[in-house]
Amino acid sequence: MVAHGFRVLQREGHSRARVGELWTAHGGVQTPAFMPVGSQATVKGLSSDDLTGLGFEMVLCNAYHLYLRPGHQ
Repeated sequence: MVAHGFRVLQREGHSRARVGELWTAHGGVQTPAFMPVGSQATVKGLSSDDLTGLGFEMVLCNAYHLYLRPGHQ
């Protein structure tokens, strides 16, 4: 398996919409995909129960904030 990449599986003829598959070193994700955004080490606006019920395959995380202010707070 390729370590990373993207493959278009299907295109819509009358628009730029497409269905694809994204590969990372950690596995594959079907697109389009919902990715909750984690900023400052947490996903805002959703409880852990809400997140569990969504069935997402990956979280988009911004670790830059943690780099600027490291620590357990």
